[in-house]
Amino acid sequence: DELNITGWTPLYAAMKSRKFDVVKLLLKRGADPNAVTKLGSTPFLLASEICDLDIIEACVEAGADLDFAPSGSDADNLNITGQTALFMATLKDRIDVVKFLIGKGAQVNVQNRYGVSPLLLCAESGNQELVQALIKAGADVNITPQGELAEENFLAGQ
Repeated sequence: DELNITGWTPLYAAMKSRKFDVVKLLLKRGADPNAVTKLGSTPFLLASEICDLDIIEACVEAGADLDFAPSGSDADNLNITGQTALFMATLKDRIDVVKFLIGKGAQVNVQNRYGVSPLLLCAESGNQELVQALIKAGADVNITPQGELAEENFLAGQ
């Protein structure tokens, strides 16, 4: 899990290059899917952005933190919204990944730094299948934006 100047581990570099055979090999040899780069990402979050279910499953099997979200001063400086893997899957309309993450215990009522929940994202996009899956998993249908940037986001009209 040695880091380079960007904070990338070999696992992160393989994930970034979409060398999934190498990703699986590194995970089997103990590479950490939760190693945080200098930009606040992890191999697991990157896998979630790529949204390849097979790789996400391999990361979870290797101990990926389902509910990790970038935070702190680095996230502030980079304007990172603090979205978890479940957010990534909902943004990509990947019902298979959403159901997998929920089945593994991902928090459905998590909110990003702007107070937005996965259910709010899905309701806004109109994806009824994702809305139903989140509600079935216990998503709060009355959840309202809460969080450090929620009021600022509301006032900006977003």
